[in-house]
Amino acid sequence: MRLTGRWISVSLLTLCLMMAGWTVYGQKVKTSKPAWEYKIVIIPRSSDRAQIIMNEHGAEGWELVQARFPTSEGNDFALLFKRPK
Repeated sequence: MRLTGRWISVSLLTLCLMMAGWTVYGQKVKTSKPAWEYKIVIIPRSSDRAQIIMNEHGAEGWELVQARFPTSEGNDFALLFKRPK
């Protein structure tokens, strides 16, 4: 009978230590938020190179997020790119 009581005590102590270890480990593991860098490229309205410029930046890992087109004559195109740091 005495051996069974010790076995239960040791088992419960082991279980508690394992749970405490998992809890501490879970708190130390952080999910990292992605860090981004951004780039704005201005292209003259009359430029035929927009597709070439977008492909070049894409090859460098940049993703086109927004293209702002001119609303009046004389404005330039603004391309906003992002990529992970």
